[in-house]
Amino acid sequence: MVCKITLTTCLFIITIFQGISQNLVELSVKEYSKKADYEKEHIHKLQLKNRSLNKTIYKVNLTNVLCKKKNTTITEFNYSLYDENMNLIGDEVVVNANGIKVFYLKIKKPNNLNLGNWSCTQLEISEVSNPNAFRRATALDKITLKSYIPNPNSDN
Repeated sequence: MVCKITLTTCLFIITIFQGISQNLVELSVKEYSKKADYEKEHIHKLQLKNRSLNKTIYKVNLTNVLCKKKNTTITEFNYSLYDENMNLIGDEVVVNANGIKVFYLKIKKPNNLNLGNWSCTQLEISEVSNPNAFRRATALDKITLKSYIPNPNSDN
């Protein structure tokens, strides 16, 4: 009987820890840009899922990073975020409790490109705990988008 109670208690504790460690937010790409690599602007459709029981404000942090691939360079892209109606938004997305929010990321390539290279954009999602307080956030989820910068002389 003692062994059964101990086993039940252990399983209960493991279940609690699994529930706590489960991600309450998920960032994903719903649709990549369909434009050719040589185009200057690309728009990607993103989705943010809030699995918590509260309406939550998330901050989107965009960073130019090296890709895990040969011929990579950090290119300073210009970024814009848009809501589902293609209205320009800032760097915050509000998602209802147990809700899903679709938004768009526009990546614009600058004129001074390092041709024939890959460059990556990292999106990090952080929760803004109190919108009226100093904006401190902890990264909850992240994805990386790869962009190829073709060289018209060698990429045909």
